[in-house]
Amino acid sequence: MKTARFYILKQALHSERYLFACRLVEKAWKQNLSIYIHTDSGQQAQLIDDRLWEFNPESFIPHEQLVPDEHGAEGPPGRADLSDKRVFSPVIIGMSDEQAARQHRQLLVNLAAKLPDSFCQFDRVVEIANRDDAVLNAVRRHYLELQSAQFEIKIHDFSK
Repeated sequence: MKTARFYILKQALHSERYLFACRLVEKAWKQNLSIYIHTDSGQQAQLIDDRLWEFNPESFIPHEQLVPDEHGAEGPPGRADLSDKRVFSPVIIGMSDEQAARQHRQLLVNLAAKLPDSFCQFDRVVEIANRDDAVLNAVRRHYLELQSAQFEIKIHDFSK
C-alpha cells in the first residue's frame, strides 16, 4: 500500500522545515531509496540544494537539481546532449515531476504548495508543515488529496 507521512513541526521558520527535510532525505538515502524533492520555484530548489550540502558536515548526500531548458522541460544541468535527460543521482530536486515520475518513484518529499501531478506514482509521500499558515493550508489540501487517492496516512505532530 502507498503511504503518506505528515510531519508537523513546532517552529514557524522555513529554515527548520528545510533542515527537517534534509534529515529525512539523508535517512531515506541511507535506506537506498530514490528520492524526488518537489519544489515551487528555482529559488526554493536552490535553497534545498544548498541545505543538502551544508546541513551535516559529516555526511554527503549525492543529489542533483533539475533545471528547466528554454522550452521549460527539466533536465540535469551541464549535459552536452540535452536530449538525454536521465538523472543518475539517487536524490533529485525539481519543480516539474516529468523526469521524477519516470526515474524516482520510491519517495516524494513535497515542499511545494501543490502536489505534483504524478504523486500517485510514488510509493511514499512526505509532507512537512511548519507553523506558517500558507504551508499548513497547503498541507491540509494535500492530506485530502492523498487520502482520496487511497494512501495510508500517518501524522507525526511535533508541534505540541
